[in-house]
Amino acid sequence: MSEASTDTHGSFLRRWKVVLVLGVVACLITCALCARSWWRYWRAEPLDAGWTFHELAVDEPSAIAFHPGRGTLFVASDEGYVSELDTELRVLDRHAIPGDIEGLAVHPIAGTLFVAFESYQAIAEYDIQQKRILRTLNLDLQAHPAFSSKRRQTNEGLEGIAISGDENTGYSLMAIIESDPALMIRVEADLSPQATKQAREESGAAGPAGVRSTVTVAETFDLRVPRMSDVIYDRELGYNLVLCSADRLLLLVDQDGRMAKSFRLPGHRP
Repeated sequence: MSEASTDTHGSFLRRWKVVLVLGVVACLITCALCARSWWRYWRAEPLDAGWTFHELAVDEPSAIAFHPGRGTLFVASDEGYVSELDTELRVLDRHAIPGDIEGLAVHPIAGTLFVAFESYQAIAEYDIQQKRILRTLNLDLQAHPAFSSKRRQTNEGLEGIAISGDENTGYSLMAIIESDPALMIRVEADLSPQATKQAREESGAAGPAGVRSTVTVAETFDLRVPRMSDVIYDRELGYNLVLCSADRLLLLVDQDGRMAKSFRLPGHRP
């Protein structure tokens, strides 16, 4: 065998060794991640609830919120609208709100609907009665060090929002960033009734997006789970309920980002 062919053969073997080592490493990492996911799921408590499943007359449903003042449900669609349903899940009305909607929350005092757009990195306050956007909060996610390398207009951005707190402690706008990294955040936003009133007065001359402003990330909370999907604030318990779709978990999280409990959920990637 010539010297040239020997070198070629040796180079070929070295490349295959590198490929083999990388493959083994990738398999070990995948197994470790699966094991962690399995452990998180089985150490969680079973949720004491009866489950029934219903089809909704909403295309690509992506978020849901209960409006206590109206006694109805609002369900967002990825197709750019929000439907109002009664408690029998019958459609009462439909609101055209163009965009990739991934989160809904009801303001407990103003009764307005907060709508999160994933690809825009924006949250709008919507007047249900007048059927118009009062203001748009453009979230400058990349200004925070945790998200400085995150791409804009990504499908792994804003995935859920909630208005937590009460009149005594003040209200906070919480949001879920789906992944890369998966974090719960507190948004630096004015949720006072005065802010809504001012936006209502000024939005008429501001265009279809209402009064625009830029908001930033006030605080981040690492719940140590992958790919989160939504957050709802339970006013009776005083906790945020965070949905982790990858691990099929419902997390009970306090206002300081501490997880009190985790519950197992049925189904695949809820």
